[in-house]
Amino acid sequence: MFGFHVTIPGFSNCFQFRAEALILIAISPIAYHEGVSAFVLLVSYLSAVTLVKVFVKQSIDLGYPFPNTITAMHMLAVCIVTLIFERPSMDEALKVLPISVLNGLSLLTNNSAFLYGGVAFVSMIAANVPFMTFSLELLKGKRSLNFASAFSVGLVCAGSVCCVQGEVNVSLAAFVLATVSALLRAARGVWQHELVSVSLSPLRLVFWNGFWSGCITLVMMAASKEGLEGLRSLRTVSTNAQIGLLSSIVAAVCLNITQWYAMKAVGALMASIIGNLNLILVIALSIAWLHEQVTPWQFLGVLLLATGTFANKMLPACLSAQKGKEAKEPASEKKQ
Repeated sequence: MFGFHVTIPGFSNCFQFRAEALILIAISPIAYHEGVSAFVLLVSYLSAVTLVKVFVKQSIDLGYPFPNTITAMHMLAVCIVTLIFERPSMDEALKVLPISVLNGLSLLTNNSAFLYGGVAFVSMIAANVPFMTFSLELLKGKRSLNFASAFSVGLVCAGSVCCVQGEVNVSLAAFVLATVSALLRAARGVWQHELVSVSLSPLRLVFWNGFWSGCITLVMMAASKEGLEGLRSLRTVSTNAQIGLLSSIVAAVCLNITQWYAMKAVGALMASIIGNLNLILVIALSIAWLHEQVTPWQFLGVLLLATGTFANKMLPACLSAQKGKEAKEPASEKKQ
């Protein structure tokens, strides 16, 4: 993780803070309420999310422009690694298939949205996945409507939108496609949590998710111009591109495993909220590597993201403790 300077136009002061410190503070209540192991798991998950993006981008920039082939190799590696530790159960194969289909459709609609709208606009819609996850869980009766959860989800969504605020290229087609993509991601998260909650071994589910995702990717490869060209180019691509590709495979394996375990540990809503914290690392990387400046909107977004994530765990606990204290006081007065 990277530290960075923040210079806000119109302000005389230069703010310096570290992205890793903000993220660790934001998810610190996890260590208290869920345990240190869950905290370490979420840190690993966030790191893997960021590293996959960095290494895939590096591989493409260094002369290996085959995203479908890269994804297929990621899924193959996930299957091989999970097979080393756990033998998959055939009974769970079809249970995981809908999750993989939802994931594939989400990626397809999200990528299609970029054909009609700008990156900032599509990202703003995608930033509201926690709100959609929250709404789906309400509809399914998995949680009750309360101020603490609604307030923290609102902060996270507002912060995410601020982080990607920029020139917005709006169109109805982009809005519909991006909204459908976000809904599919939210539905996948809720469904995934329900499945992993009753499974004794998430590793078996990781295998089947990798298997079905790999199959879907192979179909996409065959239907696109990419075909087998990515595999043929492996021998001729530069060494640096090969290193980036190998690094992305390692990061992808870590990501797929930690994502399922994180979902089981903290639930669909908290997992989607923590996933949005990745925007803080993206901003940090853009400054450290691309020497970009943080805008006032992004600075505000980072603070809202961290505050909302922190509040999602701490606020309900504080309100519950306050209610418990108030309930004890009348009881003690009666005894007197």
